[in-house]
Amino acid sequence: MTKTNPLGKRPQLTVAMVVRDAADVLADAIESVRPIADEIVVADTGSADGTIEIARQCADIVTEIEWQDSFAAARNECAQRVTGDWVLWLEADETLDDTAAQQLRNFIDEAADANKAYLLFIQRPASNAANCCEQIGQLRLVPNRSGLQFTGRIREQILPSIKEAGLGVDALDCVIRRGNSARDAERERADSLRKLNLANLAVTENGDQSLPFIARAEALAEIGRSAEAGAVYRRAIEVAERGSSEMLEAYYGLLTAMDADPAAADLQIATCLKALEVYPLDAQLLCGMGSYLLRAQRLDLAARSYEMAATHGKVDPSIWHLADLADVAVVCWSLVLQLLGDAGRAETVLNDALIERPGSVRLRRQLIELCVKAGRERDALAQCKLLPADIAYRSSLPEVIRGAVHAATHKSAAALGPLRAAYRAGCRDPLCLRWLAAAHLAVGNLADVEAIAAEWERHEPANLEIAAFRRAVEQRRAGPSVEKASPAGPRRIDGPSPTPGLPIDPAAATPRWTSPTP
Repeated sequence: MTKTNPLGKRPQLTVAMVVRDAADVLADAIESVRPIADEIVVADTGSADGTIEIARQCADIVTEIEWQDSFAAARNECAQRVTGDWVLWLEADETLDDTAAQQLRNFIDEAADANKAYLLFIQRPASNAANCCEQIGQLRLVPNRSGLQFTGRIREQILPSIKEAGLGVDALDCVIRRGNSARDAERERADSLRKLNLANLAVTENGDQSLPFIARAEALAEIGRSAEAGAVYRRAIEVAERGSSEMLEAYYGLLTAMDADPAAADLQIATCLKALEVYPLDAQLLCGMGSYLLRAQRLDLAARSYEMAATHGKVDPSIWHLADLADVAVVCWSLVLQLLGDAGRAETVLNDALIERPGSVRLRRQLIELCVKAGRERDALAQCKLLPADIAYRSSLPEVIRGAVHAATHKSAAALGPLRAAYRAGCRDPLCLRWLAAAHLAVGNLADVEAIAAEWERHEPANLEIAAFRRAVEQRRAGPSVEKASPAGPRRIDGPSPTPGLPIDPAAATPRWTSPTP
């Protein structure tokens, strides 16, 4: 890269993209940055789906490069076509909204330091409505100067050459949105196998380096070979520098790989404890430990883990993490306190967090849930008024709250009217689904419970409450003798403390690491 901008001129921004088979998303990505880019360079590595034609219509420079089994080589070749003063690296499925784009343009024009490279946050959407999006900080905005090169066949990095060039690194409060476009299983598997091949080459070439092992383990996990992935993650932990981001990533991956084996629950807890010896304040590890302990019915220890995550937890921005992890930790802490019978402290925890983050919808919704369970309609409605006007089903929530309070205080017949009305009007808010199912269950409308569970599952496929309702239906149909013989079944879900009453599954805070390279 060479700098060409004359002194005193407006800095020129080039958006650079390395793409392959991205015909379904490329135009949107380019359109999102066209208003701020002085130049858009697209390098295609062998598309077979019309990507090149779209690129030629939308971009300023389009080049076809031979794929050399190296993401770093592809990026470096793309960089040779760049002429701007600054380079924004963007993936084909990433966009900037209007606010972020203008924010970035203003920064480049007014405050960017040519002796620094800048980290931007990439966010990808939540897997379902009950969870929050994930994000990672990556070096995406770099000055166009000679000597800056990417290295690595896979999980390519520019940071080593940035350090070698004596450049500083700073973070921008600017978000790039990554899409969630559906891809067929065959294409996903092909991409994973390609990543596995690259990772194997990198391991062969580089020996005992942690990043190639992590890339190999991730690819193995993506194609369903979880046991092999776990073994490779363990190897990555062994060779990584103690306390490094790479070691932490490998622990995340290992813990996630262990999810595939229900018999590994105790080992998973032991592994998380070992990781916490190295990273005692890592918020994701602490939330993960809380989730594992909750599954093991160690509620007291789970509460402590979530409390530590909420009050002292930190995140490594260079690893994928929940964007609202602080709020998730508080909500999970509050929920476990409720399961322990300490609703007063649970409410205090939520109120204290809302003082710090009054705009948090997640926290306020959980406070509404708590008020509903306690039968405090007025307090729940007061909190509802503080929710943003543009959230989904906002106009239905007051009626839902009234019905939910009836259900929570054992007035199930009275609850059905307002809850049914909201449901028939199209409301699919979890508060409505939860308490409508509970009211139907209480009066014996088992078929209605099953229908609501099926609808609920379409909106929140990972929500554990759905299975709890279905088990309750099975127990009702089997008769009282089965209910008495099933102490491990769900707690009662028609009273002030639903089973387990989790608008957020604490398991959603379990560490999950995936590669930042698409």
